[in-house]
Amino acid sequence: MARDFDVIVFGATGYTGEHISRELHALASKGGAWQGVAWAIGGRSQLKLSAMASKHGLTPAGVVIADTADAASLRSMTARAKVVMNATGPYRFYGEAVVEACIATKTDYVDLCGEPEFIDRCLLKHADAAEAAGVLIVHACAFDSIPADIGCLFTALQYPPPGLCAHADMYHTFDVAADAKGAAAHATTFYAAVHGFGGVGATRAQRKDSPPTCPLVISCCLLGHLPLATCHPLLAPHDVPPA
Repeated sequence: MARDFDVIVFGATGYTGEHISRELHALASKGGAWQGVAWAIGGRSQLKLSAMASKHGLTPAGVVIADTADAASLRSMTARAKVVMNATGPYRFYGEAVVEACIATKTDYVDLCGEPEFIDRCLLKHADAAEAAGVLIVHACAFDSIPADIGCLFTALQYPPPGLCAHADMYHTFDVAADAKGAAAHATTFYAAVHGFGGVGATRAQRKDSPPTCPLVISCCLLGHLPLATCHPLLAPHDVPPA
């Protein structure tokens, strides 16, 4: 089925969605790595979306209106794209409806979620439907997870067969400018963290329902001083296709 757009950035007027839109504009412009890609911005407000695009001189191929509280509007949006980049968080409240719409319209989905409860829930509830529909549901494509995942993969690949990477710890360090007044985070990140820590019990209970064959090969841990990533022993060098 023909699609109007290659990519739709949903939640484009939010803090992160705006950054994604600016980067996508640069990539899709003449001389960019994704030159010619047809991309669009999506969200609840035509006025806010248009204002954001005008503010930064962006030229998306379209503006799409959809609301996470309106399943029909989400399906109408996702049906127009090959891929939806979802930037509407906290995902535990607003993400699942977008995942469901993407599966229904056979549209690939990607987000930057760092919320384990949401990722586990989508795996438990929607993995079979996504596989049947041939849809990719890709979570955690952002700072929380990409360095940890790639770092663990790199470490595992350093062990020639029959060697195995049994465990890998990763730590992030931050350099703060001398004149900085303190650490800060966007409100959505704060809310996601608060609800995440508050729902640890429910997350643990949910994971007990995960089948033994769940492909949770690389897991991220965001609990204070604990390592940010753990490499599962199943991730052996011979299990990873050569580049």
